[in-house]
Amino acid sequence: MAEDNTKFELRSEEVQDILTRVPHWMIRWGTVLIFAIICMLFFVSWFLKYPDVVSTEISITTSIPPEKLVAKTTGRIEALLVKDKTKVSRNTPLAVIENSANYKDVFVLKNTVDNFNINDRNKEFPFALLNNMQFGELESTYGVFQKDYAAWKLNENLQPFKVENNAQNSEHV
Repeated sequence: MAEDNTKFELRSEEVQDILTRVPHWMIRWGTVLIFAIICMLFFVSWFLKYPDVVSTEISITTSIPPEKLVAKTTGRIEALLVKDKTKVSRNTPLAVIENSANYKDVFVLKNTVDNFNINDRNKEFPFALLNNMQFGELESTYGVFQKDYAAWKLNENLQPFKVENNAQNSEHV
């Protein structure tokens, strides 16, 4: 046990030397200096005011941002159908991508189909106006439409089911 006490006393003197030594001026005044600098920053910030309102010019386009459009097919743009910064409604064609059809002919066909009244029995569909038009990929669908329209007109004129219906009605009588 006496040995342990001597080690403690030796360490004790070394520790006492460190604790009794006067610290360097940087350690003594460094904390005070940092505290003083922080206080000066707060004091200076009290006088320097940052404006809460910044005046500037802005341009508000809309509350709903412009939409990004992605084409369903790839290709170069053949024609732009609307001008820049123009208001467009839903389902309005904006541009035409280069393809095998003449877009003006396709628009003529669409306009003709939209304006044709199928309930007017005396009026024929104007296929003659659309003879030399280039519909490209729509050509096969247009051919099916021509064929189905001719079959519908023939069915309407001959009325084969009316003859059958009359025959069945005469059998019942």
